Amino acid sequence: MKKYLLVVIFILISEVFCQTYYDQTLVSINNQERGRYDLAPVDSFKHIPLSDPNFWGDISQKPLILRKYHLYDFRNSPISNDYLFKIRDDFDFLRKIGKKCILSFAYTSKENDYDAPESVVRGHIYQLHPILRDNSELIVAFQAGFIGPWGEWHSSVFWQENDFAARQRLVDLLLDILPSPIPVLLRYVRHRRAFFGNTPVSESEAVSNTRNSRVGFHNDCFLSSTDDSGTYSSQNSNIDAERNYVAQNTKYVPQGGEVCHVNWDNFGGGFRVNCGGARKDLPMFHYTYLSFNYEKAWNTFGWEGCRQEMIDRLGYRLVLKSAQISPPLLLVGSQSHVMEFRFRIQNVGYAAPIYNRPMELVFVHPNGDEVAFLDLSRDNTHINLKKWLPENGEFEVSGRMNYQQITWHLFVLENQGKQINNMNGVYQLKLRFPDSNPRIKKRPEYCIGFANKGVYDAQKGWNNLNIAFTIYGGTGSTPAPCSKNWRYITITGNNAPLNIGEVEAYSNGVNVAFRKPASQSSTAQNFQASNAVDGNRDTYSHTAEGQSSPWLKIDLLSETKIDRVTIFNRREYKERLSRARVEFSNGCQKKSVTLPDMANLDSFTIDGVNTLDYEGNDDSLEYNDDQN
Repeated sequence: MKKYLLVVIFILISEVFCQTYYDQTLVSINNQERGRYDLAPVDSFKHIPLSDPNFWGDISQKPLILRKYHLYDFRNSPISNDYLFKIRDDFDFLRKIGKKCILSFAYTSKENDYDAPESVVRGHIYQLHPILRDNSELIVAFQAGFIGPWGEWHSSVFWQENDFAARQRLVDLLLDILPSPIPVLLRYVRHRRAFFGNTPVSESEAVSNTRNSRVGFHNDCFLSSTDDSGTYSSQNSNIDAERNYVAQNTKYVPQGGEVCHVNWDNFGGGFRVNCGGARKDLPMFHYTYLSFNYEKAWNTFGWEGCRQEMIDRLGYRLVLKSAQISPPLLLVGSQSHVMEFRFRIQNVGYAAPIYNRPMELVFVHPNGDEVAFLDLSRDNTHINLKKWLPENGEFEVSGRMNYQQITWHLFVLENQGKQINNMNGVYQLKLRFPDSNPRIKKRPEYCIGFANKGVYDAQKGWNNLNIAFTIYGGTGSTPAPCSKNWRYITITGNNAPLNIGEVEAYSNGVNVAFRKPASQSSTAQNFQASNAVDGNRDTYSHTAEGQSSPWLKIDLLSETKIDRVTIFNRREYKERLSRARVEFSNGCQKKSVTLPDMANLDSFTIDGVNTLDYEGNDDSLEYNDDQN
């Protein structure tokens, strides 16, 4: 009788959502990648490290900084190794204190001074590439910089104002060098329109991290005049068009800026240096960060009346309205079990988060220790924080996980190492948004907190849901750990057609990819996917034009130990394979590698595939361009 009663109770509970509501707070929440930032410019001839508290103050207490390097000493020469080490030291310090930065480079901080020619700039960017790659998780955004005083793209000695081709080459190089999806920010609206056209970035582009979706804006003179001191065209008809262009694009690309001097002679469209102007422009252009460097001059215009409001709403500010988990329990061994989750959230900030993140449901023991977690977004790929726009109002984030997915997450993901018969108990549920980069994913300083009363625990990096979850009947087999042998090799390109001469995957000296089943996202003419595994390096696969993320997939038919993989380029149009993503997967886990610039490479070899060190479901590596 007790047995049947237990079954009835289980059924009844399973049909009911456990729903909890939460109260919003007006307290400041210092989340990463947003907010007020402090300027930290430094000259190469008088370098002051970020770790110097006597000059910069306590950076750990600053929400965000803009680190700008003025490379005075290197306008005619490579950057010295000594100075490159100093830049690395700054990143080491930021990582130590749990901070990120906006990054910028220039050659002078003086008007009527000279910068550097394109050849020198390109050489410096290649020198900086290893530093940017090794510290990519700490870079919020990268200002295009380099050109003119302060890197603001005006008054240059070497870069002609109307030479858009040279400036686009610079942006293209930065997009190539910077690990995706780090955005590049432009000073002037006209340049972005010239480089990428007038069509606004779409949601699908943002989610796919296309090149177009990685180019945003930095307004150096927010509200300073009708055209923001040249940010927009000086002609009123063009100003309106450009403002609308920025408003549409910044739904999915970042907008940052700073206040500057007030241009009294250029307010034909109405005086805007006040809270009214700020409350109009900040949400319209989805501002993520802003500096108040000149705020003393602005306080006479009533700036103080909305200053804190602006700081709190810059970027994203997420409020949890309610959470529902159904059922709030798991009977181990119930193969038909399905858990549904539903969260009501509102973004009351000005912009969506710049980066997507995992969404994790954390199980915490009554003693306060984390036991395990479910990565809700891994099996519900429609969840993406870049879609969480303020104009959406209150929105729902929902999904489901079946028994196999739940147990895989609880016992396999990130090698959690728990045994199924030790999981019985009642746990408190937390919601966590960690950084997606494995190097800092475990650090609470880089997690996102909700703007709710008593919800966010900054020390732990999670949000308390006040929901209990029961696991019982802990018998049965614990899922086996993931194998580091691979079954699938998937190569995903960028915007250009994907051309691959041959893929050779070696296991104990044998090419196990030879004549294995291959497929691709589309086929141009008769260049089949099978050409990439036919043993002939002179034939090639070819996807159709116009795809944003073309792919080729090879099925090895069984999980196989792979020692190395060599990808042979097509003999023409070699650049099309640049920055392609090579993913190894086996249905349990995956590992990805980003190729370097392939424009001058006939092939590229990835060694030690079966021993790729990884922590987490989707770690990734990026190769340097000088690696062969």
